Amino acid sequence: IEARNRGLSSKTLCMESEQILPDGSRVRHYDVHSLYGWSQIRPTYEAMQEVTGERGIVISRSTFPSSGRWGGHWLGDNTAAWDQLGKSIIGMMEFSLFGISY
Repeated sequence: IEARNRGLSSKTLCMESEQILPDGSRVRHYDVHSLYGWSQIRPTYEAMQEVTGERGIVISRSTFPSSGRWGGHWLGDNTAAWDQLGKSIIGMMEFSLFGISY
């Protein structure tokens, strides 16, 4: 909130920045931004099944197309007010385009 007059770029990593993968190759942050969450959903889901022996659900804020196979996407903070309900339905419908359905 304190930096909203400076825009999103003042509080987020530049999409043109580079990250170095374990094999030493360099990639643009733009190309791998949401892959961390995607790479954590499946192992978390599988560990949960192994520990409980039952099916469960994993919710992540960072998802990528096909993440819906193992978990769901948290749509963000809301106040649980009635006016937020319409926005959450729109968000769920949008994420179903990426294979993350509810």
